[in-house]
Amino acid sequence: MNPSPTSSAIASASSAIGDTIGKKIGEAIIRSGSKILDKAKVSLEVGFRPYLEKNYARCRYYKTLLDPYEPCDLEATYINVKLHLKGRTAAEIVEDTKLINRFLDGEKFVVTGLAGCGKSMLMKSAVLRTYGSSNSLPLFFELRKLNGLKNVDLVEQIHEDCSQDGKEVSFGQFKLALRSGLFALILDGFDEIEYDQRKDISEQIIEFTTNYPQCPIIISSRPDNDVFGSWSEFKVFEVEKFDKRQTLALIDKAKYDEGVRKRFKEALEDRLFKTHGSFLQSPLLTIIMMFTFEEFAEIPTKMHAFYARAFDTLFQKHDADKDQFVRKIRTGLSREDFKLTLSCFCAISYLAEKFSFNADELNKFVGEGINYAKNVSPNVEPSSVDFIQDLRDAVCLIQEDGLNFVFVHRSFQEYFTAVFLDKVHESRIKALGDRLATRFNDDVLPMSLDMSREKMEQNWLIPNLDFYIDFLGSRTGRKNTATVFKGLLGQPYIFRERIYEKKESKDRIQFTFTDLPSETLGPLEIICVTEPKLVGAAFLIKSVRQLTVENARRVLLKEQYARRKSYATWRNLLQPIADNRQPPTIRFPITAADDWWLNELGFDETFDELASILTVIKRDVERRVENRRKLLDDLIG
Repeated sequence: MNPSPTSSAIASASSAIGDTIGKKIGEAIIRSGSKILDKAKVSLEVGFRPYLEKNYARCRYYKTLLDPYEPCDLEATYINVKLHLKGRTAAEIVEDTKLINRFLDGEKFVVTGLAGCGKSMLMKSAVLRTYGSSNSLPLFFELRKLNGLKNVDLVEQIHEDCSQDGKEVSFGQFKLALRSGLFALILDGFDEIEYDQRKDISEQIIEFTTNYPQCPIIISSRPDNDVFGSWSEFKVFEVEKFDKRQTLALIDKAKYDEGVRKRFKEALEDRLFKTHGSFLQSPLLTIIMMFTFEEFAEIPTKMHAFYARAFDTLFQKHDADKDQFVRKIRTGLSREDFKLTLSCFCAISYLAEKFSFNADELNKFVGEGINYAKNVSPNVEPSSVDFIQDLRDAVCLIQEDGLNFVFVHRSFQEYFTAVFLDKVHESRIKALGDRLATRFNDDVLPMSLDMSREKMEQNWLIPNLDFYIDFLGSRTGRKNTATVFKGLLGQPYIFRERIYEKKESKDRIQFTFTDLPSETLGPLEIICVTEPKLVGAAFLIKSVRQLTVENARRVLLKEQYARRKSYATWRNLLQPIADNRQPPTIRFPITAADDWWLNELGFDETFDELASILTVIKRDVERRVENRRKLLDDLIG
């Protein structure tokens, strides 16, 4: 087990990196040959050195659920991950070290993966690698810091964040340094940006690549194909699930009691790799499983039950190094009342799309959570101060992150929001569930459906199935294909993607969406994810997934459509283009007059098929509801 780094060791490592900072600024000036940048050298070094030293320490040393009091050293504990290029075969797998090298050579990447797969650790590893083996200096920025801000300028916010310890660097000097290639930009957590801001930030990121072509950039996020498909400058990689070797290495490097780690590994080899293999492919779930195993020896198979057991463990966690010392709960709340209050806090902050809090915000949301919980259980009367203290020190679900507070992992906020929904009165489930569905890449509603299937099916699933069957089906009132398309997917960007195979290039047509109408699409996305008969949002655009330019010309550029709206736009998009020219991207403002090409591309049939599948799902759900009713009637007699 790796020893904890001391405060002096952290300070020493941070200070040592300062020598690298000055050297790289000098090298950037030499490369650029800019007299203006040369004059800015002192300002850059003095202005950014405190931030870069602090940034280095923050990325290298981190705290975990296993020990929230002493930091771990990423250099000693990091487990290398593998990634594959989205949309390609599984054989095209790259090591994280090679991906980072390509990033530092100037390629632009989006790294996607599910909660707890190690994306943020990979981003922090990229920071350390940039210090050690690149001409650039890393600017690590967490995109959730943009939440709550109005009229956000991404570059200005990054400048403000990294120059707050010293104002010697002007915004003009900062932009000059970006253009010179001095900095490599590492943006963590695109999925944590408030939904209403994502379109604007997406456009700013695309603009950034044009304005600062010499600046390497890598971004992490949960999967969001509809957004990243339009980022033509970026390759999108997905983190591979852990294999057995990586999982065992993670346990070996974990800063935890050696005896517990040994017994856990024995249980893995004996049975858990067979019974819980999917859990063990996630680094986060593996760590939670280990400390849950310490207390209970058995691991639940349902995800919501797994998090419930993890909370039980945290609530009365024994510190293995302190002779079974049990941490005191300052609030004096019972486990159930604490869980109730925590679920209220999580749901209220989640609905506000708050995943990071300053001290005032944390106090505000905790206070609102306590106030709601008081109206459910009269035993809930803690102060916000005591409850926050328990969140930090007793259950260790909130930790400090610079000047802010964050969940130790956002999946806990999602789980407790699902717990909150489980307790809501049936009359409010539809409205609240639809609000939660706007963040359809998260796990709140899938967990809710698993936790309270009977209540969720009756009060949320069936009403939404009724809506979509009516909205989609040609036999139940669909006005036209364009209305449905725009209602579900908004206004698309349509572009030609150039594919190179065996030294030959071939163009195909791709649809991407940066402004999805989440209130209409969200519940359908959840249904797609939770019902095996559907396969995510890709179902809606599967009819054009493999649409080549040749096929598009054949079906769309017909003489009979020459006078139709958008015909000229399609003709321009589909005209021959030389290999050395970038294919165009076109924004289509969809109206009813676009029915002709949507139908030619098969969207009318796609919507009919989707309506039919939803009808089958509804029939299955209603059959289960009726069977439960009959069984209950028999029990009552």
